[in-house]
Amino acid sequence: MESLKHGFGGLLRFTGRDRPGLFWPYAIVVVVGCFFGSGALIAPLVWGLLEAIAQGSTPVIAGFLQFALMIGLVVFAIVCLLAAAVSRRLHYGGRSGWWAVIPMVLLLTGIGLFALLISSMTPSGEFNFGLFAALLLNNIVYLGCFGLLVIGLILPGASGPNRYGEPGR
Repeated sequence: MESLKHGFGGLLRFTGRDRPGLFWPYAIVVVVGCFFGSGALIAPLVWGLLEAIAQGSTPVIAGFLQFALMIGLVVFAIVCLLAAAVSRRLHYGGRSGWWAVIPMVLLLTGIGLFALLISSMTPSGEFNFGLFAALLLNNIVYLGCFGLLVIGLILPGASGPNRYGEPGR
């Protein structure tokens, strides 16, 4: 409970250091909560999209674009709730919080490329392989950067003070 109070109380505090016991419970609650909460919003959209695909209806592209927009909103919510906590956790290990921006930019780029790819499809079935290759490459780089970020969040921090301050309580 202390970690949730600390996390929600520090949504705009990007300074200082958080030990793992403060960061991980808060991060897990935020991510799981956002996924379950967004499921209620996205499920009807996906259901309607699947029905449109099964019937061969034309608004399929619009449905995919709405889906990409909803995923973008979920990502935005998670980023807003976790940005400061991730920054403080990275500070605990002596790393800059700016390292978390790289995977976020790649994820948002991937969502945008996905929306572009879907909107570029024509009823005749033409497919933009160049855009698909860019999306694939972006996603591979994103997964690598995200993995490095998670490793940075897992690694232990210095027990003494560093350039970001004293160790978290």
